Amino acid sequence: MTQLFEDRKDATLRLVKLMAAKDLKLKNPIIIGIPRGGVAVAYYIAKSLQAPMDILVSKKLAAPSNPEFGFGAVTLDKVAVVNNALAGELALSREDTGRAIDMTYDGVLRRAELYRQGRPFPGIAGRDVILADDGLATGYTMLAAVRWVKSKAPASITVAVPVAHESALKMVRRETDHVFTAQVDAAPMFSVGSFYREFGQLEDDDVLRYIEKSRFNTN
Repeated sequence: MTQLFEDRKDATLRLVKLMAAKDLKLKNPIIIGIPRGGVAVAYYIAKSLQAPMDILVSKKLAAPSNPEFGFGAVTLDKVAVVNNALAGELALSREDTGRAIDMTYDGVLRRAELYRQGRPFPGIAGRDVILADDGLATGYTMLAAVRWVKSKAPASITVAVPVAHESALKMVRRETDHVFTAQVDAAPMFSVGSFYREFGQLEDDDVLRYIEKSRFNTN
């Protein structure tokens, strides 16, 4: 597969052009990135729009037999999305799923505490919210984030990702006002990283640096 993007910055700048062409007329927007890679995308969107940036930790529910294989996701306030059909195929009982949610949520809280460092989450009621990540594979981490944001009564929810799998895109689109992506793919062996020439994993220190730099995005 030919890489479409040099890195997350290049991918985001292409995404911003698509968003600008739509002329969303955003009022009091806030850009929220999903750590870790999504924070870089959120940063460059926020910088372009001269809007504030924040983060929302959302983590996949890992299958006990294969930690790399996700069957859902959980975010703040224990908002969870579970692919029940997939959980059934994995022979996961309701108790297994509950334990996975509890364990994953503990990780969500720890990482949120690390990134927020005592800062309260900004109010998003009545605001236009843009949720950003560096790609949608299964779409569950984004969908959990969308449902959490929806519970806070925003004016609108927009999802912005450089690349997405077709099925994940359809799932997320059903619950949002707008979705922007520069590339959609339906390959069975879909990999977000394969669309980037440089796709190094961001570490916690990288996320904290983006959060710090974002303080100077707005006038």
